[in-house]
Amino acid sequence: MLAFITGRIQKTDEQSVVVLAGPLGYRVFVTHGDVGSLRVGQEVALHLYHQISENGQSLYGFVDPASLAMFELLLGVSGIGPKSALGILNKASVQDIQQSVVRQDADMLHKMGGVGRKTAEKVVLGLKDAFDGLDIGGLGGAGGAAGSIDSEALEALLGLGYSPDEAREAMRLVVAGVATQDTAGKIAAALKVLGKK
Repeated sequence: MLAFITGRIQKTDEQSVVVLAGPLGYRVFVTHGDVGSLRVGQEVALHLYHQISENGQSLYGFVDPASLAMFELLLGVSGIGPKSALGILNKASVQDIQQSVVRQDADMLHKMGGVGRKTAEKVVLGLKDAFDGLDIGGLGGAGGAAGSIDSEALEALLGLGYSPDEAREAMRLVVAGVATQDTAGKIAAALKVLGKK
């Protein structure tokens, strides 16, 4: 099972790149965003999802490991295969998907991400358990206003590209310290925590 590839880009098209790794060239399907940032002759490192089926094998690659993680989560949603998952990531950012699921707001994903309404509903419902607990008040706290995680601060960290686990843990530490009560202060304190890792 292939999990990572490094090499020089030999060719690009609208949906894939060919990566020359040693004597072999591997065709890797990538998002439109990644295609736009990659150039022929450029050295690249991609995190891979290796699909093996009775019809053959395909590689799906991502510059950002968070995109691969979201891709794999999407594959766990009933009715969504690799091509559909890549199509969703072509239209919606990881942050758009995270926030839509956390808020259980399919309309947000539909409008902001450009994902079809039925697909957006399927994603929000299907990923509910994966992001369970990200938007509830008592996460890791002792209860009450001082011990609750600020959902706006949490979403801000997700929007900055931190993983749900990183954001949640940083906010737990901030809540445990209870040094600051306002959202901006919690975000700043969480960023300090994340910066020390």
